[in-house]
Amino acid sequence: MTAPLAQWAEEMIANGGYASISDLVRTALRRLEDDHRTGLAGRASSTAFSQPRAEDLDRLTQTPEQQDVKA
Repeated sequence: MTAPLAQWAEEMIANGGYASISDLVRTALRRLEDDHRTGLAGRASSTAFSQPRAEDLDRLTQTPEQQDVKA
């Protein structure tokens, strides 16, 4: 994990968005799994890790509560 990503994860935990790194990773993996099930993941290419869209990156900086408000 890169230093900026680790710092962001720690900030998310400190702000109360997640209880632990494990909680954050579990949520991220579930969302990735959902994306694969709904056909969102990999739509830009046939590889498992395509370039993320801007709105996907924006979700990474929001708590689950903020994401529910925008949905």
